[in-house]
Amino acid sequence: MRKSTLCYIQKDNDVLFLYRNKKKNDPNAGKWIGIGGKCEPGETPDDCVKREVAEETGLKLTEYRFLGVIRFISEMWDDEDMYLYSATGFEGELISDCDEGELKWIGRSEIEGLPMWEGDRYFLNALLDGRDKINMVLRYEGQGDEEHLAEVTDLDGKKWLSRTGILLGESGLTVLENATVAIFGVGGVGGYVAEALARSGVGHFVLTDSDRVDITNLNRQIIALRSTVGRYKVDVMKERILDINPDADVEVRRCFFLPENADEFDFTKYSYVVDAVDTVTAKLSIIEKAVAAGVPVISSMGAGNKLDASAFKAADIYDTNVCPLAKVMRHECKKRGIKKLKVVYSEEKPVESRTDEGDMPVKGSGRPAPGSIAFVPSACGLVIAGEVVNDLTK
Repeated sequence: MRKSTLCYIQKDNDVLFLYRNKKKNDPNAGKWIGIGGKCEPGETPDDCVKREVAEETGLKLTEYRFLGVIRFISEMWDDEDMYLYSATGFEGELISDCDEGELKWIGRSEIEGLPMWEGDRYFLNALLDGRDKINMVLRYEGQGDEEHLAEVTDLDGKKWLSRTGILLGESGLTVLENATVAIFGVGGVGGYVAEALARSGVGHFVLTDSDRVDITNLNRQIIALRSTVGRYKVDVMKERILDINPDADVEVRRCFFLPENADEFDFTKYSYVVDAVDTVTAKLSIIEKAVAAGVPVISSMGAGNKLDASAFKAADIYDTNVCPLAKVMRHECKKRGIKKLKVVYSEEKPVESRTDEGDMPVKGSGRPAPGSIAFVPSACGLVIAGEVVNDLTK
């Protein structure tokens, strides 16, 4: 994907434009555009916009803001992400002879009559209207002189949640936007919990996991790609959430939750707690902290060594059966006086391994890793997310 920048420099009631009329074979010939250009290899958008402004205008930016990304999709040109900026502070004198065209301060009332790209008017009008965030997709169709703007998609606002709003109503969307969900464990189950909650409009997340993406995660974890192997799971999940909803607030904690560091987490700030960790000790500590804080909590039982995605369901821990982890948790919860606990579990009996014991992958603890497959932990995570959303909005 090509990357470029565009900056509209403003002074009083005027905006600085460049009329492209000097370069040969210029795709912008005859158009009035802002100041900017292509990002050089290894160059950040901030560095690019400052360099382009200096080269094209002679000005040094002293006060500027990044507003968002405009994505251009065309049948003629390579797709491009353009980083949009607005500037109100600068130093220096405007050069009199730009080698790309004519520089001119244009009054706001005159801008509408300027010849410019059809799509530019959409994000320029949003900028002049004072929008703080401007993220759009502009899709062009046709070849040569027949190229035209076919579709404009404004990525800001709440339109992306319109289908969810049909089911939950405006009040439900508001509840989710204001909710803070803490997810402990961002692996096969927890990753899908986070994904579904982000797509449901939850506004605040606390993600806790110390693991990095491993090559063996590729078969089932939503954050696992070859491009993400070696990275912290919480960092990758944060990027996914913000790519779905740039307005979300995501706190990441690169650590395991254990009784020893439990006091570093303020459970009273959470609207809901999701336990998707593997170890019984950590699960019990998370549950006890949530219960003590009076915060609803849901716990994932075993999702390994299973092939029936349809077997997962939500229930109280004391109503579970078959699942070996649930049996241990029933005993431990009863011993600790925990009277109820919502869990998601499966009544499918563990599937026997079809691999020789010596060939089985081993976890960091030295114990053989359970078998896993893409559609099982994901199903468990989606059931948990559904319980969270329905509990918060009921």
